[in-house]
Amino acid sequence: MMVRLPSGPDYVPQIEKEAKWLPFLAKHLSLPISKPIAIGKPSEDYPFVWSVNHYLEGEPVSTAAISNQSCFAKELSSFLSELQRIDTTGAPVAGKHNFFRGASLEVYSFQVEEALKTHKNKLPAEKFRILWEQAVSSKWEQPPVWIHGDVAPGNLLVKNNHLCGVIDFGMMGIGDPACDYAMAWTFFNEKDRKFFLRNLDQGTIDRARGWALWKALITYTDADNIIAENAKHTLDEIISEFDKNDQGENRMNTPTLKTERLILRKFTENDLEALFLILKDEEVNQFLPWYPAKNLEETQRFYEEQYASKYAQPQAYAYAICLKEDDYPIGYIKVDMEEHHDFGYGLRKEFWHRGIVSEAGKAVVDQVRKDGLPYITATHDKNNPRSAHVMRACGMKYCYTYEEQWQPKNFPVFFRMYQLNFDGNDDRVYMKYWNQYENHFIETVSAD
Repeated sequence: MMVRLPSGPDYVPQIEKEAKWLPFLAKHLSLPISKPIAIGKPSEDYPFVWSVNHYLEGEPVSTAAISNQSCFAKELSSFLSELQRIDTTGAPVAGKHNFFRGASLEVYSFQVEEALKTHKNKLPAEKFRILWEQAVSSKWEQPPVWIHGDVAPGNLLVKNNHLCGVIDFGMMGIGDPACDYAMAWTFFNEKDRKFFLRNLDQGTIDRARGWALWKALITYTDADNIIAENAKHTLDEIISEFDKNDQGENRMNTPTLKTERLILRKFTENDLEALFLILKDEEVNQFLPWYPAKNLEETQRFYEEQYASKYAQPQAYAYAICLKEDDYPIGYIKVDMEEHHDFGYGLRKEFWHRGIVSEAGKAVVDQVRKDGLPYITATHDKNNPRSAHVMRACGMKYCYTYEEQWQPKNFPVFFRMYQLNFDGNDDRVYMKYWNQYENHFIETVSAD
């Protein structure tokens, strides 16, 4: 058996919460978790409610306790995914009872800023501010899910190199799961971090990093040397990752994004065959401003003109759309850096009607918004109304229609122009097409 004794009144609700919810959670989890046996009452000897729990075999995780961290990272990721799938009806919403684990990181912005001011001569404060802003600018937009709230080595048990149990659910609640992934920087190295975060979208990764950053900053000079050393290690991992991305991957040029199903990344020359499959299909390219590619040589030229040249620029957004399961390009999506900031895409037809482009589009739109683009536009042929569904799914609104003698295919097309403004100037409309083409008008466009 194990006894849990709250160290102060703020921790008493955790005992009662565990007694109510852990038996329910245990029914839906494949790994053993803490299991309350009884609750003790306050007395003269001890002033708070306390609990007795079943003992779980295993030792707290450490680098010495596991020889294969990649395997452990995948096991822990799978456990958290399993936890997040459990029904949340009536569950405690993130808040004061669990120190806002699962709630917005903004609640700790003051602490982060104070720490950065205090340690400005010791730490790269501006870099950490950039990462903090990335974290708080991202929001969890899905229904709340179960969170453990304190995923840390002391609460994870291992046996024979495998995760065998999880304890101390006092911080549990429902909300944004990002807080449960801070261990990506507090414990895992760069390689194994990727396995742990493999199922997360970029926004959740940014917020998870934010949780790790907050905790490390406020414990950077902790009186407990072990805690302070871990804080320093965490900050070193975070800044090493930042610097590597800043040098090895231009954060303003097609930074890798992840969504629930997709990886959005740069095309490489290793993707030419995949790109050819996209470009050669006549039906896929019917509404696109080029002719279908005939061979790999044409695909190579297309890659150099449309991708390699853009990747050499300071800022660009030219993505391969890949499924997470194999990281193989099945389409592309882009936002141009010219004045129109044109949004466009293409997708192999066997993947149509699955919401893939809308999912990719939302991620790219979120990225260009973060990076400061004032607006984006998009146009679609009136004869291709399904494109309007993608544009609306990404938040864009219809503005006007114009007729153009379309090149290089050289036939007349009526284009509908959509726009999304990011800088608060909601009345702005990009008028170049309207002014350039004589035949222009505004339609009543159905949202169906």
